[in-house]
Amino acid sequence: MHSAAAQQPPPVDHELVAGHGEPDELARRAAGATAGALTLRGYAVAPSSCALFNPGGDGQAASGFFPTCNGSANPTDPTAGTCSSSGFPVGDAKRIFRGIEFVARKQFSNTFWAQASYLYSSLRGNYSGAIREASGQTDPGINADYDYYQFTFNAYGDLELDRPHQARIDAVYNAPFGLSVGGQFYVRSGLPISRFGFFNNFYPDLLFLDQRGSNGRTPTDYDLNISLGYNINIGPVTVTPQAYLLNALNRQTVTSVDATFNPAGSFVENPASPFFGQAGVEPGTNGCTASTPCPDNPDYRKANQRNNPRLLRVALKVTF
Repeated sequence: MHSAAAQQPPPVDHELVAGHGEPDELARRAAGATAGALTLRGYAVAPSSCALFNPGGDGQAASGFFPTCNGSANPTDPTAGTCSSSGFPVGDAKRIFRGIEFVARKQFSNTFWAQASYLYSSLRGNYSGAIREASGQTDPGINADYDYYQFTFNAYGDLELDRPHQARIDAVYNAPFGLSVGGQFYVRSGLPISRFGFFNNFYPDLLFLDQRGSNGRTPTDYDLNISLGYNINIGPVTVTPQAYLLNALNRQTVTSVDATFNPAGSFVENPASPFFGQAGVEPGTNGCTASTPCPDNPDYRKANQRNNPRLLRVALKVTF
């Protein structure tokens, strides 16, 4: 790392909010906020191959007027392993959420309440935030997004937490004889899938081989949660046995797949091939029977994460 990096300004996040709520789906659900937040992550400190800089800034590194090295291990790249006196300009880091939510809420009686909601939204940009969702890296301000200029290619697209459609129904019924029943059903779009490529041995999956989030989505996710409670009055004390059945449909929906295309560093090295220089195994070689380069990852596109299975929790509440 160049010594001048220590003299760069600290991380700066600029946020413009219209309405209220957090753009991050998980934060939004936890806070119960409504949609309407537009967030522009204009600047973030991250390392390049030679310096620390603010993407989109007017300094030497962000403008491209700074010595830059090409750390690519692609054997067909004629500039791999070389350095130059100037580099590539790096634009703003962007994370833009747009959404509109419709909510219908009704208290039918003193014992029955229900609510339905639908959110239509998009989450697009080239920067997933303090946590690099694509890899789970938790190094705010210094993650790998800008370690090499090649990591910015195809990086703008649907971000990892983008779910265009989300709907939910909640209802609670309190019977006059002490029984309470609650239910929550949700359905939401799957998450976008990217295709990650090998850069070098230290960064085996940091390249976006296609536009970010353009390789389909995980399956549509839906499930049901149910809660039961029954009040038993014993003098001045109320004892309430409770039961919570989470993920009652037990769908265990796939929420993530292995999207690393060529972690073993395979590239088409045959100059006569129309795919010369591309990531993957050349068609017609090494068992690749497809008409386009094949992954060298046997687990490519296989599920590596699912929603939790059905879970029953019981509790006993004592009120006095």
